[in-house]
Amino acid sequence: MKKRIVGIAFVTLLLLTACIKEDRSDCPENILHELCFIYNGDGSADIFDSRIGSVDLFVFDARGAYVNSYTYTREQLAVYQGANLTLPQGDYTVVAWGNVTDLSTIVDKDRSLDDYRLYSTPYLNMQTVTDFDSLYYGKAPITVTSGGEVRDTVYFRSAHIDMEVYVRGLQTTQTRAQGDPDGWVAVRSVYAGYDFEMNVTEDVTDVFPDFVYDTTGEWAMSRFSLFRFRDRNDIALDFYNGDGVLVYVLSLQQFLAANQIHVEGINEITVSICISFSGTDVYVSVAEWEEQDVKPVF
Repeated sequence: MKKRIVGIAFVTLLLLTACIKEDRSDCPENILHELCFIYNGDGSADIFDSRIGSVDLFVFDARGAYVNSYTYTREQLAVYQGANLTLPQGDYTVVAWGNVTDLSTIVDKDRSLDDYRLYSTPYLNMQTVTDFDSLYYGKAPITVTSGGEVRDTVYFRSAHIDMEVYVRGLQTTQTRAQGDPDGWVAVRSVYAGYDFEMNVTEDVTDVFPDFVYDTTGEWAMSRFSLFRFRDRNDIALDFYNGDGVLVYVLSLQQFLAANQIHVEGINEITVSICISFSGTDVYVSVAEWEEQDVKPVF
């Protein structure tokens, strides 16, 4: 019996020696692979550190099966703007989301790339949606080999559109509760989810953004983000008076067309809307913030 054990040990030692000294292709060896994060916005200079404060990175193998995930904080990204992954040799896909907070929830069904989704957290929880994360997205194929140091780059693009809505003439709005789904402005038919290709899902929701007011209560302003939409869209802004009565509906598509604003193909875009009520008259224009003699209270 002892001889059999010794014999097995000797054979095992030979196999390990062969694996180490000769062909290592069948050995499960982890290799360091370096990633660099870059975001150029709409120019050529890297502006990653001024736009992206955190990164959630997901790794999938050649079949699309989940391998691992990592979160990098602002402090970590300040030391190194990227990631050092230790993986076995092979082909992978990495997907990165920037600026994920508790406003977003990442959901996986079967832990496969095709099944992963990112949703608005309040939407998932059937709560009032007041804002979305200012998200950024990156995806890259990588190949991990033992042929020396390899460095790949994950280029990010914007996954959100900033909105500014500036309202005048609804003086009783200061009595409306912030985040109230019966509040005086509702943004209708907004996308509420992405897949991991950054395609919007069929999920839509209504948004009730919080507003701040100037000292007189005559002006109100809101800044919030939406998941990306196209020039042609079904989004509408409903405006209500202090009694909760619908007084005006603004088609976002018509507003963009009338003011020759294009959101497609642009990373850093802010849609600024100024709407003024005067009796039964309503005036809609692009907001020119610097020209307004008001001091909103934040």
